[in-house]
Amino acid sequence: MYGKVSLLLVIALFLVSCGGGSAVGFIGVEKQKEYANELKEKGLYPQAVAEFKKLQEQGGLSGNESANISYIIGKIYMEDLNDYQNALAEFIKVKVLAPGSSLTQEVNTRTIECLERLGKPLEAQREMERASTLNKKIEMAKGTIVAKIRDRSITREELDKELSKLPPYAQEMFKDDSKKPEFLRQYIATELMFDSAKRRNFENDKDIVDKTYQAKKSFMVQKLLEEEIRGKLKVSESDLKNYYEANRKAFMEQGKDKKEVQKSFEEVKEKVYQACAMQKQQEIYGQMLEQLLKAEKVTIYENVFKTAK
Repeated sequence: MYGKVSLLLVIALFLVSCGGGSAVGFIGVEKQKEYANELKEKGLYPQAVAEFKKLQEQGGLSGNESANISYIIGKIYMEDLNDYQNALAEFIKVKVLAPGSSLTQEVNTRTIECLERLGKPLEAQREMERASTLNKKIEMAKGTIVAKIRDRSITREELDKELSKLPPYAQEMFKDDSKKPEFLRQYIATELMFDSAKRRNFENDKDIVDKTYQAKKSFMVQKLLEEEIRGKLKVSESDLKNYYEANRKAFMEQGKDKKEVQKSFEEVKEKVYQACAMQKQQEIYGQMLEQLLKAEKVTIYENVFKTAK
C-alpha cells in the first residue's frame, strides 16, 4: 500500500514539473516574472523569452496582462536579438490581445519598423497609412504638379523652393529647366529614403538624437553670435586706415622683379576691411565670453591639466 502511494506521488510530481506551464504555478507568477526579468537584465535573452512565454502558457492572465508580456518579448526579439520576424509576431499578438490599449501607438511604430527591416517597405507603408489618423483631410496641392508619391503631390513651386536652399554653385548646375528633372529624381529619392528611415524609427535612434541635439546647439550658438556681432560690429574709415598703417607688411605683394611692393590703402581696401572686421569680431566674441563667464561665476581649474614634475 505504501509503495502504491509513493508511486502515485512520484507520478503527480512528474506531471507538475512537466505539465503545460504548471511549473509557473509551482514557483508563483510573481517569482516567475522576477526570474524572467533577471534573465533579461543579465543579457540571457533567449532564456528570458522562454520564461516570459511560460507566464502566458500557464493561463490565468487577462488579455492586457498577456499583451504586456508579448510586448516585452517583442522588444527583446527586436532590440536585443535582432530577430524582427519573431518580434513582428509578438507585436501583432499585442494588437490582437489588447486592441486600442495604451501600447497601440508604440506597437504600431515597432510593427512598421520590423516590416521595413524585413525588407517589406510596401507592407510597412501600408501599415503606416493604416495607423495614421482616420479621416485625415488630404490637402490639395497648390501649383503645377511635377510628380506624385502615392497621394502626395510635388509641385514645381516646392521643387524651386528646395533648389533655392542649395549653395549658389549647386543652384547654377540646375538653373536650366532641362536639368531640373534630374534634381527632381534626386529630391524624390531623398524623400523616399527619408520615409524609409522614419519607418525604421530612426527618429528615436540614440545616435541620431544625440547628433541632432549637437547640431541644433551649434546652430543656436552660431545664430546668437551672428546677432551679437551684427549689433556691435562697426568699422569706420578711420578704423580701416589705422589697421592698414599698423599692418602695412601684411599688404605687400611681389612685383615682376620679385621685389616686394607696398600696396596703397585704396588698392587693398577690401582686404583691409575683411581683416579689420575679423579682428573686431574676435574682440566682440572675447568680450561676450568674459561677460558670460563672470555672470555665471565660472571657475576653471587649469592646474588639473598641468603635468606633475
